[in-house]
Amino acid sequence: TDNPLQKYDTLRQWRGWGFEMNNHTVNHQYLPRTSDDLLDYQIGEAARRINTGIGVPPVALILPFGSLTDTSGAADQRIFDVAKKHDIAFVIGIIGGRSLPEDAAFPLYLGRANTEGLFKTAVFNIEHWGDLEAACQ
Repeated sequence: TDNPLQKYDTLRQWRGWGFEMNNHTVNHQYLPRTSDDLLDYQIGEAARRINTGIGVPPVALILPFGSLTDTSGAADQRIFDVAKKHDIAFVIGIIGGRSLPEDAAFPLYLGRANTEGLFKTAVFNIEHWGDLEAACQ
């Protein structure tokens, strides 16, 4: 559907089923290469939309491309600082981002638990409503 309110209804339903709604940025920017202002917008605006749309703030930032590091291999501390600024408790990615070593064991698994017990995790990405709606069918 093209009606954003109906999409949020679907997300609220998923939340009611125990799915966690997390931040994956507004439009999947490679965060280590963004300016400070764009980094803040990507994380902060996605968090605001999630909170406004479903009434629950995101707990985690799921990094686009799994990338936390720049080309030198250093972690981009700005990502942690901006996530904290927007009350995001966890930053989740993949060491090395999408460039995994050839001997990486697949499938890769990333899970977590919180004080309420184990949760299923749904990645919220504003660009991929069609994928989300298809998964809801």
